[in-house]
Amino acid sequence: MNVEVSPRIGEGKKEQEGGENFFDSVQSFGELFIEISRLKKGLRGSGKVYMPGELLEIIQEVRKGKKTVDYITNTGGLRKKVIELLAKIDDEKNESSVS
Repeated sequence: MNVEVSPRIGEGKKEQEGGENFFDSVQSFGELFIEISRLKKGLRGSGKVYMPGELLEIIQEVRKGKKTVDYITNTGGLRKKVIELLAKIDDEKNESSVS
């Protein structure tokens, strides 16, 4: 995925219209952080534009339990993807503790 502009900013791509599948190909937090870093103009939420550094900081705070996922914008399916990745980590932890 090679992205230079964010959903709802720019023209031409389905994903740039706030499509829920913007982050679908991401399989890990590492991949997510790379894709967010490529959003040169940020990601437009309902009330503001989130710059990549701010998004990464919020996601890290959610991962550490300092914030809830409600702080993450829904734009492009970002909140949904973070929830999915958090669940994946929990599942992996549960599998390894059962072994």
